[in-house]
Amino acid sequence: MARAATTSDVFNAAMLHGEHRGDPNAFGSVLTFESDGDATRIEMRTVFPTTELRDEAIEKHGAIEGGRQTLGNLADYVAELVRTGAID
Repeated sequence: MARAATTSDVFNAAMLHGEHRGDPNAFGSVLTFESDGDATRIEMRTVFPTTELRDEAIEKHGAIEGGRQTLGNLADYVAELVRTGAID
């Protein structure tokens, strides 16, 4: 089982990688964080073991829209942390 990222992991990392070992159909994800002035640019890349599994994730499970929603939720969360003074 993957270890959950802590707040310090998230805010000090240039890249996060996650995967679920033991499942032959599992995919891996890499999030890369890059400073962009006062903002942070995030690239989320997901790698599937086969083209068929990738296509299924996109077509049946809405993976692209789900990724957009995840990043949008993260942006809202970080904005709230900044607004309340929890982070700079």
